[in-house]
Amino acid sequence: MNGASVTRPQVRPGGGRQTAAAAGFSFVELMLVAGVMATMSLVAIGTTKQAVERYRTAGAARYLAGRLQRARSDAVARGASVALRFSPPGDPVTFSVFVDGNRNGVLSSDIAAGVDTEIAAPTDLSSFAGVSFGVIAGVVSPEGEVLSGEPIHCGAARMASFTTRGTATSGSFYIRGKTEQFVVRVYGDTGKTSIMRFDVGRRQWVAL
Repeated sequence: MNGASVTRPQVRPGGGRQTAAAAGFSFVELMLVAGVMATMSLVAIGTTKQAVERYRTAGAARYLAGRLQRARSDAVARGASVALRFSPPGDPVTFSVFVDGNRNGVLSSDIAAGVDTEIAAPTDLSSFAGVSFGVIAGVVSPEGEVLSGEPIHCGAARMASFTTRGTATSGSFYIRGKTEQFVVRVYGDTGKTSIMRFDVGRRQWVAL
């Protein structure tokens, strides 16, 4: 021997020799694993974004339902009708709360005359990022009717009014995110509300 080092092949515990390819992942294998991980990350990000949007849109729907139910409770407690009045068509949708001042219900003419007074300043859904009153193209009503895009359905006066007996004017209020569609409905005979979500895949409304 002249002192030069000799590289000995690796020997497995079982006695066999381990080749370089078997000693670890090949470059191609590493690239495949990286590609799979990247794809899974993109899917996870997309799923998370959709979940966040659904959460925000559902939150806005619950917020509006809560305001409607509060108006119902106020009407019973005050012994006077209370109404949520929505802004005119074409404007960014806001709503205010008014109380009946002469025991004939909340009327637009009485609001203009100062008889029915505002008890809660105008508000909107701006605290729910990316969510607004609106209808996504192609969405139909729970009854299967084609919607025009108008999100507020509660009569020409655009008021959801509650009586001292807890009854109300019926109405539907459509709330949307980028891809999520919800509706808050008020039932006239009880004044109660419900929230529904439009399932795009099944093309049908689902009660929450």
